[in-house]
Amino acid sequence: MTGDTAYGYDAVWAVALMLEKSIQILEENVFAGGDARRLEDFTYEDEEMARMFMKLMNETEFDGMSVGIIVIIIIIMTIFVSIDVNL
Repeated sequence: MTGDTAYGYDAVWAVALMLEKSIQILEENVFAGGDARRLEDFTYEDEEMARMFMKLMNETEFDGMSVGIIVIIIIIMTIFVSIDVNL
């Protein structure tokens, strides 16, 4: 697997693992205003869920195909910030 392909593969896995963790957290927690949320309820304006995703992404660890999984996480976090979420 080439370097670029390995980074792309790891990025997909990092996001998948983060989303999998988020489902359980969303089922167990209530957000501001007392409303429960599902993963399907996410919008780009939803700063609380975006913060949760960022936190979970920071906690995501796995042995990927690329050497620098931290680079993948930084790239994904940059995408979250670029959608204008006030984190």
